[in-house]
Amino acid sequence: RPGLSVTVMPVAYFSKNGKQELQQLIIILNHLGLLLFESTAEEHDKALSIIQVLVHTLILVFGKTIVNEKISFEILLQYATPPFRILLLFLHRIASGVPEVYWDIQCNNILGEAMREQLRQNLGNLSEIVTNKQSNKFENLIDEIRNVTNIMQYETALPSVFGNVNSALEAYFNTSKKL
Repeated sequence: RPGLSVTVMPVAYFSKNGKQELQQLIIILNHLGLLLFESTAEEHDKALSIIQVLVHTLILVFGKTIVNEKISFEILLQYATPPFRILLLFLHRIASGVPEVYWDIQCNNILGEAMREQLRQNLGNLSEIVTNKQSNKFENLIDEIRNVTNIMQYETALPSVFGNVNSALEAYFNTSKKL
C-alpha cells in the first residue's frame, strides 16, 4: 500500500508444509510488528478482489461521476456530509497516487472482472428497487447487509479502528480550505 507504514500493513502467508524457513521468517516479521495471518491463495484472491478491486472501483466511479456532473467542487464542499467527505479522502488518495498502482490492482486480480460485474448487477438491482419505489425491498437489502456482515457487532470497535473520523475530517478540510 502506498504511503502506509509497514507496521500497519497486514501480511498474509501461505503454509503448505510448515517449513522451518517460513517459521523463522514469521518470527522476524512478528518482531518487526507486522500484522501476520495465515491464509490460502483462494481466500487471498477473493478478499483482495473486495478490498482492493471493489473499493477502488467504487471510488473511481464516484470521482468520474463528480467530473461528469460539472458542478463546482467548492459548492460540493459546502454541502458535503461526513460520508461524502470520507469518500473525498479516499478519492484524494487515489488521485494523488501513481496510476500504475491502481491499474495493476484492477487489471491483475484474477477475480477483478467478476467483482466489477457483481457491482454492475448490484447497482442495477438497487436502481430498480428505488425506481419502482419498493421500500420493503430496500429495507430487506439493508437487513441482509446487517445480518450477513454482522457489521453491528463492530459498532463499538469502529471508532478505535478508524480513530476519530470527525476530527480527522475537520483537520483535513480545514487545511484544504487554506490551500
